[in-house]
Amino acid sequence: QNVRIPFSLAEAAVSRNYRRSRAAAFLRRLGFLSLLGRLPQESGEEKEKGKAAARKKAGRNYRLVAGKEAWEEFRRKLSRARRMAVDVETDALDARNARLLGVAVSWRPGEAYYLPYTPRDFRQFAGLLARRGAAKVGHNLKYDWEVLVRHGVNLGAPAHDTMLSAWLLNPALRQYGLDQLVFAELGHEMMPISELLGKGRAERSMAEVPQEKVVYYACEDADYTFRLAERLEKKLREQKLWALARRVEFPLVPVLGRMELAGAKLDTERLRKLSRQAAGRLKQLERKIYRLAGCRFNVASPAQLARVLFEVLRLPTAGIRRGQTGYSTAAGELEKLRGKHPVVDLIFAWRELAKLKNTYLDALPALVDEGTGRVHTS
Repeated sequence: QNVRIPFSLAEAAVSRNYRRSRAAAFLRRLGFLSLLGRLPQESGEEKEKGKAAARKKAGRNYRLVAGKEAWEEFRRKLSRARRMAVDVETDALDARNARLLGVAVSWRPGEAYYLPYTPRDFRQFAGLLARRGAAKVGHNLKYDWEVLVRHGVNLGAPAHDTMLSAWLLNPALRQYGLDQLVFAELGHEMMPISELLGKGRAERSMAEVPQEKVVYYACEDADYTFRLAERLEKKLREQKLWALARRVEFPLVPVLGRMELAGAKLDTERLRKLSRQAAGRLKQLERKIYRLAGCRFNVASPAQLARVLFEVLRLPTAGIRRGQTGYSTAAGELEKLRGKHPVVDLIFAWRELAKLKNTYLDALPALVDEGTGRVHTS
């Protein structure tokens, strides 16, 4: 028998009293972490007031390192830090070509410093950051590692990468962005990147954003990465995953970074020669297919191929999957026709060679970086 549950749709509607943070806390308490990203945003004046108040409170210890006195204070504190979160700000997502704008560092919750990039300051900064005994944490630290190495700063092996930790704890998550993880784990809403860069046609580069906004954005990233690392480390230890993270995942960050920066040398002339040979072989296969089919058609077209196989050649359709546009010519379905007609083997040979040519022989030379003559992965 059904249980009667009093329910009013009007009362369930999102009202002016809705607070995303309270709803998030309720879901976290119940363990529904996967639903956090689906919570609707607050709207109107209350949302803006709440965000402004939170930023004012959090931003009290977010500082720009500018001038000799500020630099000396930063250097003194950084030299004593045993553990720090690092976050770089650049003008592009490609770590190999991005221009470094500055670095934010945090070694205590609620306190962070932003150092704009200048060659002179970074020569001193490099030594402070690379010193032994200073554990570095970050989010997607491979990107920061590559950018900093290009500018003479070697972070070494990270002590913690919060993106990798989140993946170890929940490989099924849809998103591993810092904003989403901080909201899910700490209940704090970060400044979205769209507030700095804009959207659509109005979008701009980070280099065009006023420095005071970059300072807050970068320092908040460093600050909450530091806090998030502490929370995720505790969870990793509870689930017996800390040793895996510390001994395998985190040490691989600089290894992969070096591989990506080095790239892979390609013999492009050899690939082009193989592509020409493959093109000639494909023409030969097409002529044989046309002769067996008794007509010319586009071998790459599933619809035309299906018409030739099942209407012109009248191959059996028993067990062949049929969709809205006709019988399927997917590899699994064509396997059922092996031995039914010699054209089937030729089609498999044509597809295999066409994929090799299009995916590798033609595509790889176009990916070679003109400056290095190598292919660089990401």
